[in-house]
Amino acid sequence: FNRGVASSQAYTREFGNKKPSQLKGARQAAAKEWLSRQLDDAIVKFIADAASGDTLLCCFYEFRYQPVAEALKEAVDRGVDVRLIVDAKNNKPKDKNGKVQEAFPRGENLAMIKKVGLPKASVFLREARTNAIQHNKFMVLLKGQQQKPAEVWTGSTNMSDGGIHGQTNVGHWVRDEETAKKFEVYWELLKADPGGRTGDDPATVKQRNKDLRAAVEKILP
Repeated sequence: FNRGVASSQAYTREFGNKKPSQLKGARQAAAKEWLSRQLDDAIVKFIADAASGDTLLCCFYEFRYQPVAEALKEAVDRGVDVRLIVDAKNNKPKDKNGKVQEAFPRGENLAMIKKVGLPKASVFLREARTNAIQHNKFMVLLKGQQQKPAEVWTGSTNMSDGGIHGQTNVGHWVRDEETAKKFEVYWELLKADPGGRTGDDPATVKQRNKDLRAAVEKILP
């Protein structure tokens, strides 16, 4: 668990009534470390444990925390097969005046992928079901030539500064082959961007969404 907003009174006693962004240098770093309780370090460590020849199957709603994105690019560079699913739904949010804004988190997710140089061929976009967010946060480690499911990182933490340092969140590092296999099957299902799509007639949307639900429940009733 991080500390996040649930510890706001204690944070104020430690660092005053200022956001980390309003602090400078070592003071800012100390505030972020206090809030995260090394949650981000653990995520990066999970990625760093993947060796050349291994595979990391990743699936995120928000993907805009640069240290995690850079860790995945470093994994690619050392020979890890990194495959990344991100929410990229063109949900066309509107501001209070009714003006259409950039789709969230699509815009920031794609910008981070480009910024750190993750290969386009390794990225899969979740664009179906634009009215429903893809709220996943998990990574699956497949080991060696046999690509054996070995470990999973999951939990409530979005890959964002707010997820790490703002909201109260948890990360689970699960070292269990059976659990990893179920997440691998789930990842393969999501890779195909299932569910109703823009332009489908209502009956088709309903059926595709029903099929998606049935497929997920088949993995773990």
